[in-house]
Amino acid sequence: MDSARIYTNDGQLQNEFAIGWAIGAQISTSGEIWARYYDEAIVGAGIAFYQGRTEPAIEAQASGLGCFNRLGDLIYAYMPPPGFGHIFDCYALNVVQDVAWACYYADFPLVRVGPDKTPRAWSNDVAGASALALRDDQVLLFGGYEDLAKRCVLQSIDSNGKLTPLASFEAILPEDADPSAVIGRGSKLCVVANAIWYELSFDDIT
Repeated sequence: MDSARIYTNDGQLQNEFAIGWAIGAQISTSGEIWARYYDEAIVGAGIAFYQGRTEPAIEAQASGLGCFNRLGDLIYAYMPPPGFGHIFDCYALNVVQDVAWACYYADFPLVRVGPDKTPRAWSNDVAGASALALRDDQVLLFGGYEDLAKRCVLQSIDSNGKLTPLASFEAILPEDADPSAVIGRGSKLCVVANAIWYELSFDDIT
């Protein structure tokens, strides 16, 4: 079980609590800790439930996407909106201020969970996105299966509940960059390769 550790500005450990395993995490502007979980964590949580374990981290894992406060309390566990399936593997997470955006297996909807913790989802025909960036009413999805590992698809977030493709291209990454390590933060896609930080933003493509 992995732990989240919260430190003061002078480096003193303030709190530590279990957050689950096989995760990716981002922090909101207000200090909430959002955790996305991979398939092995979600399956593991199911096994743990079967064994009688019900702690908050297990509940978060079982949902595929959870939010904790600084005290370690689970304040949100994802439940899909009507018409959308549960998370089997949360491929991408981007926390923009106090809003969490995610894309997950198997149907890869784009999900928004606002400050009130009410989820909204858009259907998406682009499978396998492992990172996402956002600006206004547009989303940039990165990744895909096999030879689409460096694919980027720019889409509009429509009011009708669907994503509409606007452009598609392949990102040029350094040879030693791992496409699976690309992370979306706000309006940027970020990757660290050989101690160098690279970014792709909407300004680079529009």
